[in-house]
Amino acid sequence: METTEETTTKNAAETLENTSPTPGVPSLGRALIRALGMGFLAGLFAGVAVAFSDAIRLWLIGGVDWTVPGFGALLYSPLLAVLGAATAAFLSLVARWVPRLGRWLAPHGLLSALLLFAFFTWLFVAFYFQRDVFGEKVGMLGPPMLKVIGVSLVLLLALVGLVRFVALRFGWPQRLATRRGQIAALLIWAVLLVALLAAWKLAPPEHLQESPSAAAPAQKLPNVLLVLSDTHRWDTVGAYTGRKDLTPHLDALAAQGVAYRNTFSTASWTKPSVASILTGRYASSHTAMLKGSLLPDEITTLPEVLAGAGYENFGIVTNYNLTPFFNFHQGFHNYIYLPPNAPFGASDVQAKLIFVEVAKKIAARLKGSRETPEDYYVPGEHVTDRALATLKERDPSRPFFMFLSYMDVHDPYFRHPYDGYAISHRGSGQLDPNDAELIAEMKSLYEGEARYWDAHFGRLVDGIREMGLFDDTMIVVVSDHGEEFGEHGGFWHGTTLYDEQIHVLHIVKYAASSALAQAAGQQTDVWHSLVDVAPQILTEVGLPIPEEMQGRAVRTDNGTPIFSEEDHQGNVLAAVRFEHEDGRVLKLIHANPGNPRGLKEVELYDMGRDPGELQNLEPTAPDEVSHGKRVLGDAMQQAAKGRATAVEGELDAEMKAQLDALGYMEDEK
Repeated sequence: METTEETTTKNAAETLENTSPTPGVPSLGRALIRALGMGFLAGLFAGVAVAFSDAIRLWLIGGVDWTVPGFGALLYSPLLAVLGAATAAFLSLVARWVPRLGRWLAPHGLLSALLLFAFFTWLFVAFYFQRDVFGEKVGMLGPPMLKVIGVSLVLLLALVGLVRFVALRFGWPQRLATRRGQIAALLIWAVLLVALLAAWKLAPPEHLQESPSAAAPAQKLPNVLLVLSDTHRWDTVGAYTGRKDLTPHLDALAAQGVAYRNTFSTASWTKPSVASILTGRYASSHTAMLKGSLLPDEITTLPEVLAGAGYENFGIVTNYNLTPFFNFHQGFHNYIYLPPNAPFGASDVQAKLIFVEVAKKIAARLKGSRETPEDYYVPGEHVTDRALATLKERDPSRPFFMFLSYMDVHDPYFRHPYDGYAISHRGSGQLDPNDAELIAEMKSLYEGEARYWDAHFGRLVDGIREMGLFDDTMIVVVSDHGEEFGEHGGFWHGTTLYDEQIHVLHIVKYAASSALAQAAGQQTDVWHSLVDVAPQILTEVGLPIPEEMQGRAVRTDNGTPIFSEEDHQGNVLAAVRFEHEDGRVLKLIHANPGNPRGLKEVELYDMGRDPGELQNLEPTAPDEVSHGKRVLGDAMQQAAKGRATAVEGELDAEMKAQLDALGYMEDEK
């Protein structure tokens, strides 16, 4: 026996779907037209709901931003309206072909929109958990993800059933079937969209005046210019290699400063390594290690210390990993993200909507090699122009700190002058590490990008000279990581800790007032880390180094091991370079079991005899491996000290598991 509510729901659905056809219009045609119209209308509302579900995913990472749902509604509403119309028409046909399903599939327009909302939201939930909660260390078919997928699917389908029941119970589909109801629905949708667009336009601008200005310092302090050349390999700098055709302007600066030949990154991709540059802390400590990670507010940054001493701080970046969304603007008075040409004119945060991300990938595939730098980043020419214009407008009574991030050496590798040809990670698909011709072409294009960057870096230095600022400015040039060209069976970066990915450039031209200005033209082979950059700068300008910074202002020998780590795309890696008691320089790398890159769990290399890290000594050198594990374990624990949002020096479960795999947690069992 059916209950009264079930009978009411059934009758409402049947009444909506079995209205007598208009004379002269075939019953099937009328049903399809009605389904198309209702599906389109319901899809408009579903698009707004999907925009909110995708926005909430981003809000969970970076906080509430009202520029997102309005922009998302403009994208998702038309998309789901079209998909809703098509799905409703399909459901209508199925209901006619299989009459017993008709009751469950009606009303077709409402059901199609609800199912599309559930499907897209389900994808967003899966994406959020796999990338941002599990850090890509769990596959989509792994047990934790299967639980998330199953539970979210059940909940969303239950929501679909509930909304459908309520809608039928109150007769909303019947009302929307009338012309008056459809007009009212369109007006409601329009009002909702206008409200979201108004919230978007009324949202405060991105963080441009974050740090309060301290009083100008009583004594004259040197200016500081920190220049980052993203993805710039150590061996494409003439000052290191002796080549005269690669980076003549950077080489000229090195001749007036100090070239650090053995500086290593803390990670092999941008976010954690740049966070280490700006905080003087390892990734385990500053915690900005995953794709969705933010730089915590509790971290003291280099620009915050400088702002407290009276510096006027500027940041100009063009890498989306360094945007205010990820909280990299801390301590800057004026922090500007120069965005690439995103689909649909999306801003930094809006470009992180999944629909826009997918559109970027599709566009790259369709373009193939016919791409432009603006599809990925703002070219160095414009970064330099913006930097020089900013310096001309600064307060001349205050010292300045400027952080510039150039992306030119990062892929895609464009041919210069630009002719539309490039090789890119996003557009190339799977590459063959044994294709010598391809690798030679990639390296040639890469070196061309280094020359292009160097030309505009030279313009920057010339402009500073013309303003009379050169002598009083400390200029620090670093890269955040390197690049792989098949050396270990792969390409690009972010998946290994071999030297081609973590050996970085590091050149410093000291202010004329510095004692180190007398060392102009010198080179040093002493090991350094990117965590040393912030302490070096603070020491040079005469400011105390915060206790939480783990880097060193001065390193005179190689007695302290160099530590690097990674948690990216499912690859959880740790590496340490150290001097063995017999004087050999060894490097031990530990990788998580079953890592996507296919790396062995433990690798050991003699860096003196095997700088290319090609002969793994782990099977034949048990004593050295055991010693290396102890050194790595110590380094990991030191790196975790002061970990953001955790107790001082406390290791989380994952770090303990990694130490356990090294055999270093036996005393705690």
